[in-house]
Amino acid sequence: MRLAKIVCCGILALVSSLYIHEFGHYSMAKLAGFDVSEFVIGKNGFEFVFAGTNFSIGLPIPTFYNPKLMGYVKIRGIRTLEDIKSMTVLRKLFFIFSASFGFLSQLLFLLVCYYRIFSEFDGKVVGCLYIFFFCLMCSETDFINILLVSSTL
Repeated sequence: MRLAKIVCCGILALVSSLYIHEFGHYSMAKLAGFDVSEFVIGKNGFEFVFAGTNFSIGLPIPTFYNPKLMGYVKIRGIRTLEDIKSMTVLRKLFFIFSASFGFLSQLLFLLVCYYRIFSEFDGKVVGCLYIFFFCLMCSETDFINILLVSSTL
């Protein structure tokens, strides 16, 4: 029974962390003054428009055809490398911060969940490594975007 509770809480924490990850991108992009056109999590989600952003919120379940695409935040006006090159240095730094905040907010959320729920289940170091690598896996595209923008500074 205890193991079933831990597994259920773990799955709930991981799924919740994906929402927090994308909301981290969205909130920092808005604070940095970017115009966010889309906020998408999962497929075939509940759709609505809020503050000029098209939201689609569903379950972030990976598919066989696309196991990594579970959510994204799209900024209006940034489509090509030329769009990025035309931004000011300060704007590029804000973009980098917005891209990295998804990873940071997800990591912080999972570490808090881990210490509150799972700390007695296995070694703390091993659990923290699992969490860190899960966040890295979710943030692969974010890091590519950060490197792309950094290369234009």
